[in-house]
Parts: sequence; C-alpha cells; structure tokens
Amino acid sequence: MKYAYPAIFYPDDGGVGVRFYDADWFTCGDDIADAVEMAEDILGGRLMRAERDGKEIPKASKLDEVVLKPNETVRMIHIDTEVYARELEEQLKREAIDAAENPIKAVRESKGWNIKELADYLNAPYRTIQDWNSGKVKPPKWIQDIIVEKVYTA
Repeated sequence: MKYAYPAIFYPDDGGVGVRFYDADWFTCGDDIADAVEMAEDILGGRLMRAERDGKEIPKASKLDEVVLKPNETVRMIHIDTEVYARELEEQLKREAIDAAENPIKAVRESKGWNIKELADYLNAPYRTIQDWNSGKVKPPKWIQDIIVEKVYTA
C-alpha cells in the first residue's frame, strides 16, 4: 500500500528532530538527509505492522492543513509498505549471512564498537582483531563462539 504523511522537522540537540503530524511517531537524524531517512524508516515500519496486525491506519493530513511552530518545516514522507517489507527482508537476509560468515564483526557492529574498542575489551592485539574483522583471518569456531558470547553479554 502507498502512503504519504506530513512530517515536521525541527532543530534538536545539534541534529534534526522529526515528528509525524498525524501520529505520535518521533525520530531524529544527524542532519536533514539522515532525518528524512529515519522518518521513512519509522513510517514504513509502523504502517507495515499496522497493516499486518489489522490495526487502524491514521488518516493523513494534507500539506496545507499542517500547523507549524517557529523553526519547524514540513515535508511529505512517501512510503510503499510492500516495497519497504521486501527491502527489510533483504536487509535482514544480508545481515544474517554477514553474521554467519563473520560473527565477530557482526557482534562488534551490534554493540556499536570500533575495532580498537573490541581489542581493548578482549585485551587482544589490535592487528589480530583487525584481521578477524576483515575476514582475512578466521579464528577457530570455538573461539568465535566464546568471543561472541562474551561481547554479546557485555
């Protein structure tokens, strides 16, 4: 299903906040481009779940009906939930494949750590972690499993 909803953009702690005019959905981004991407993501996710669960979809206001506060701008966010669902499924498949091929890198990224942070946490040489992260060298599976468990529960 295709939808278009007005999203309000406003300055927020050095970034850009976003709120949807017709629903209590909020997100933010580092800059306007990031905020638009985040708005598309939250809109797609919320509408996809509402469709799936048979919940009521909020009626979208027209752009000229939106009332803004000072320092706010409005932009219509367009989403096709069928396309969004396919793209989300593909992303999840890619992430699962990446995690299976390189579980140490996957768990490091899930924690938001860089290579140095992981090396410091494991008290391991930076170069070793760098090689594992790139896939250049793979430790034995039992070591990968121990590291993933240790980092995952950190």
